Amino acid sequence: MSRRHVLVSYDISDEKRVKKVQKVVSDVADRVQFSVYCGQFSKKDLVILKDRLRKVMNQDQDQVLFLDLGAVHGLDDEATDLGVEHLGRPWTPKERSCLIF
Repeated sequence: MSRRHVLVSYDISDEKRVKKVQKVVSDVADRVQFSVYCGQFSKKDLVILKDRLRKVMNQDQDQVLFLDLGAVHGLDDEATDLGVEHLGRPWTPKERSCLIF
């Protein structure tokens, strides 16, 4: 089963829920910054993590982002698009104009 590096970032609006989300994420990933973690996950691992997070967060007020950084050790037996997923509030990047030098 292939494993992928995933960056997990959260924005939680209630301090009690912050601690619960922090506990869930810190059990499976390494802290990079205050609310940013990086871990190695299989598809099954991510399903379990997302299920645990849904139980402690408010889907209308909170947000957790998952950024796929690519295959662990460059071994990618399953072609997977790199991208951003979310739980709770949706995230969409803002349109930016191109810089021309």
